[in-house]
Parts: sequence; C-alpha cells; structure tokens
Amino acid sequence: MSNRDNSIYKEANSRGLKTVSYSQFNLFSSCPYSWYKQYVEKIRIDSKGIDMLFGSAFHDTFQTYLQIYFTKTIREADALDLNKILNENMLKRFKEMAKDGDTSFTTKDELSSYFLDGVDILAYLKRNKQKYFDKSKYELVGTEVPLLVPIDEGINKLAIVSFLDVVLKEKSGPNHLIIDLKTSYMGWKKNKKNDFITKSQLLFYKKYYAKLFNISEKNITTKFFVVKRKVFINESMTFKPGRVQQIEPASGTTTMKKFDELFGKFLKIFDENGQIKSGLIFNKASSKKACTYCNYKNTIHCDRKNK
Repeated sequence: MSNRDNSIYKEANSRGLKTVSYSQFNLFSSCPYSWYKQYVEKIRIDSKGIDMLFGSAFHDTFQTYLQIYFTKTIREADALDLNKILNENMLKRFKEMAKDGDTSFTTKDELSSYFLDGVDILAYLKRNKQKYFDKSKYELVGTEVPLLVPIDEGINKLAIVSFLDVVLKEKSGPNHLIIDLKTSYMGWKKNKKNDFITKSQLLFYKKYYAKLFNISEKNITTKFFVVKRKVFINESMTFKPGRVQQIEPASGTTTMKKFDELFGKFLKIFDENGQIKSGLIFNKASSKKACTYCNYKNTIHCDRKNK
C-alpha cells in the first residue's frame, strides 16, 4: 500500500538488519525456487491486474475512513466523499501500474465495474459501521501499523517486517484486535478459509506484535475482514446477504506451535548472521497448483512443464 511509511526499511538498514516478511514465508512455502528468484537473485516480475489495483485502492480508502471514524467524530467520517477518494486511489494505482506504458492489465469498462462495486461496499460499511467497528468498545491503535522485530532465535541480524492493516484496543481491557482487510469476488470458500499457510498470516502478526509490544498472545485476537464485490441474491432468500465475511482462525497453543514449526523450516535457510546458507538447493513447487499465479510461470526463468 502506498500509505505505508517505508522508513521502517531505512531503520532496519541503519541497524544492519536484513528483513523477512509473511509474503516471503508464503512464497517460500509455495515454491522455494520462486522465493530464491525474487529475493536472492533479485529478479522481479511485478504482477499487474485489476484485483490488485482495486484491493490496494480500497484498503487506502477504507483505512482513511477508519482513521477519521475513530480519532474524530462519526459525523466527520460520514462526511468524507469516499466515492471520490476511491476513484482517486484507483486512478493513482492505475498510473503506478501503467508507468511502463502497458495498460493491457485492465480496461475502462472493468475499472468502472470495480469502482461501482467499491461504491456499494463502502455504502454498506458506512451503514453497518457500529456492527463491525464498535467505537464505544474499541480505540484505534493505528492503520498500516509497522512491525520491525528481530528474530533472535539463534539468528542475528535478521528481523521480520510487516504492516498491519488495522489494530484496535479495548478501551476497558488489555485485549488487542488485529484486522487484515481482504477484497474478494464473492467471499472465501472453505478451502481458502482452511488453508494453513493463509491462516498463518494472522499467526505471524500475532506472534510478532506480541513480542514487539510485550503483550501476552492470549490478549490478542486476529481476524480476516473479507469484503465481497458481489453478493448472490435469490428471490427465495428470507434475508439479504451481507458484504462481509469475518474469519477468525484458531490461534491457540497447538496452532501457534504448528506455525512455529513451519516458519522455523523457512528460517533454517539462514545462518547465525542472517545470511543465506551456501550450498542450498531451492526446489520448484511440487504441485502445479502452486504455479497458477506465479509471476515466473512460462518465462525464461522457469518452465516447470519441462521438468
């Protein structure tokens, strides 16, 4: 997201720290070879698409609303012209993606369709703000909250870096709520909700947020806040479906232990000084399913079908 304060990377550099993120762990878990290409060989093939454009623009727009909603008055938040802000954010993202002159990743009609979906989502969220964001119960810690946390697990000079979409704290208690905003066509299906690597994003946030701020993991709740561009409505339905899925993956002791084991396997590629160990072989994905959205698929950098 463009509204992230990337000074955190300058801080890491000034402290002599190399950084890893959930995105790196996710990519490594899917395909170690892709991770190696992107983060070691520094061969980047940026993906472009309307879903990425819209998701980024929506994040910025809704985070702007939540900032005013929690830190000022509801009236001031509702007075924001969110449709205009969304339009400006989408245009900004489009220009960033098309800076090389290539606009083939979307069309005018597609941009218009996604924008209108965004208008509907924002209107729904404004109507239901108290349901999802209880201002009487929570205060805002921040949006795009930066985390820079040294690993310190037998590895020096390596730290995790993350940006948390929304963090709230109970006004009358010690509990914190970490919310990750997602955009989706019609919501997450069962296989997506049950995928452990997907759920690990929140476990990752919980572990290192607790460590950075010296908070017990028991006092941290996490959830995915998935907004749907489309809702299926049938005349036989007795109620109109909402546009939000709130998904709270398990994050107890057993689950966190499983995450620690998986993340630990990723960390094993680094030596005690945070450098990548020599002599390692980074295998390609074991399943073609992992190649579906790979930026290196069918390029000179990887042609898995011939392997």
